[in-house]
Amino acid sequence: MAKLPADPRANQYIASDGQTEFNYTFMIYSNEEILVSKNNTILELTTDYTVTGAKQEGGGMVILNTAAALDDVITLTGDSYVKPETSFIPGGAIIAANLTKTVKKIDDLVSELVTDTKRYVKQKVWDPNIDLSFPLPDSKKCIKWSEAEDSLVNSTYDPDEIPDKTQADVDKCDADVVLCDQAVLDCQAEVVNCQTEVTNCEDQVTLASGFADNASDSADAAAISADEAAASAASVDFSAVDKSIKPDLTDTHDLGATDKEWNNVYANNVNSTGTVLVRALKPETTATYALGGPGRRWTNGFIDNVICSTINGAPPVLEIKAAQYTYDVAYSEVGGDSPLRLWTTRPINTEIYDTIGITLTDNVLTLPAGDYKWDLTCVCYYTEHTKCRIMQTSGTPTSLGETVSFGAPNVINQIGKGEGFFTLAAQQTIEVQMIGTKTQAFTGFGAPSNQILLGDNRYLSLILEKI
Repeated sequence: MAKLPADPRANQYIASDGQTEFNYTFMIYSNEEILVSKNNTILELTTDYTVTGAKQEGGGMVILNTAAALDDVITLTGDSYVKPETSFIPGGAIIAANLTKTVKKIDDLVSELVTDTKRYVKQKVWDPNIDLSFPLPDSKKCIKWSEAEDSLVNSTYDPDEIPDKTQADVDKCDADVVLCDQAVLDCQAEVVNCQTEVTNCEDQVTLASGFADNASDSADAAAISADEAAASAASVDFSAVDKSIKPDLTDTHDLGATDKEWNNVYANNVNSTGTVLVRALKPETTATYALGGPGRRWTNGFIDNVICSTINGAPPVLEIKAAQYTYDVAYSEVGGDSPLRLWTTRPINTEIYDTIGITLTDNVLTLPAGDYKWDLTCVCYYTEHTKCRIMQTSGTPTSLGETVSFGAPNVINQIGKGEGFFTLAAQQTIEVQMIGTKTQAFTGFGAPSNQILLGDNRYLSLILEKI
């Protein structure tokens, strides 16, 4: 197998949101000798991008006309062609520089060809007996290995028939699910009917208890002396008694009018003036109604001068949960690189406090849904005009809040602060990002104190309150 005679002529990048500039690290002789693709699409020179650095040993820059989106895959590969700049004639002089340049172009072209051939379908050199020739095309067949596993042949069936059969099985399964759902609904209806029968049975038990009480009252009344009975009979106006009153079975509790509602009141509990006897009330067990106070409860209906009350429990209490996450390092450690005019993730490595339920992974915080108050403090060093922000990185990338722009030239550690509110409708991931107008390697995110007596350096602090 041929060896790659020079360095691979390809670079690939995972773009950040809004990135336009991408380096290529190999030499080209013209802007046309580089192939640029975004994800699975080949871009066009001038229409989609421009090139700088042709004929430079260290390569140059591809600049997109339209910025890349987050996580776009940008691939830069050499696309050379051999065109000697000098013609060599028999007996003529051969200048070493011209010969070297021509050989270098051939070397670049061979490098690209070797790189491409590594992507081709090929058989191993130690198994030369396999025949990789394709059989005749057949739109209803697929290609597979032969029984001897030494060549490619057409299949004996149409693979497109399999999805059709699978879909038929899915349709039958869906129909079975509909039947099962109907059976569940029928069962639920039977449960409701059963519960209704239980309620009716309980009402009948209550009625039987009332009838027993009435029979006892009748027995007591029979013991009254004949004289008392005669006097009582003379004073009672039975024409005022509504003989149509029946035991309450429908739970409407109407007695003569809809604005007078009672529970299980019977005709023999109403005297000649229509006054309801309080003894018709029954103790209440569901703690819904009160008679005179929470300790005296009765069922559903009361006499006219009793007001029903409902205890709704204690009022809700506003609960605030909080968390603090920081970037803490030893007193002598730097904060990190800050590139020029590019939003860059700030490190976070320490959980100081958390009652919210946040998780920290690789500088990214995962927050549950809710309303948040935030307080952000960032340190930077010699990055001139600088701003930090809280960036939602899941779902649709969104800035949730930013610090006020801060900084000035030639200033040692600057402090930027900001605070505000944001709302997350669902669980999301966030990170803290910074952008500056001056590149600063190593110390852009903060310069160390180098004073052991001052303790560790804290280059970032994010405080969150969840309401």
